[in-house]
Amino acid sequence: VIACDVQKDYHWMTVKRWWRGGISALISFGQGYMWSQIEDEVLRWKADPVWIAIDEGYRTEEVHAVCLANGYVPVKGASGKMPQDIVVTAFDPFEGSAKAGSTARLERIIIDTDAVKRRLTARQKGQGWGRWIVPRDVPDMYRNQVTAERRNEATGEWELRPGRKHNHATDCEVYQDAIAFFGKLNVYEPPAKPAL
Repeated sequence: VIACDVQKDYHWMTVKRWWRGGISALISFGQGYMWSQIEDEVLRWKADPVWIAIDEGYRTEEVHAVCLANGYVPVKGASGKMPQDIVVTAFDPFEGSAKAGSTARLERIIIDTDAVKRRLTARQKGQGWGRWIVPRDVPDMYRNQVTAERRNEATGEWELRPGRKHNHATDCEVYQDAIAFFGKLNVYEPPAKPAL
């Protein structure tokens, strides 16, 4: 699974291996500047395009064009609480323009970021179901970004920790979680009962 946190002039990207039951292992994390770098990673890891989540918060029209051209899935965080962790909606990326109705509809994943960040935080602590595997030699930049936020229990809001400026790895992990959930890899599987 590949997930990208898109910014104004660049993007951050994580590549992870997922197994059923919500088990994931980080393979790589880095920064890119061109859309072709995502395609390079897709080819390098032989990833199916339906397992590629691209944040549409910035450069939305570009993201939609890249997703349409390559079969990737645009993702975005919800502005409030949702009835479930993710919702998949189909939409016309050209709605409201002269190109409306000219192409296939895209499926977008809308994410309850609070719920997903709480699940991610629990996994980082080894709590709950699933497993979050990170190599021992992972760069400090990744560790600092993926732990950059904490939840203010009084307000329910996620805030950057003092001294932290970037949470791109956290955002990539949220998109990873959502696309894996969408693909039925990130769902609770109760332990098998012993045969009698």
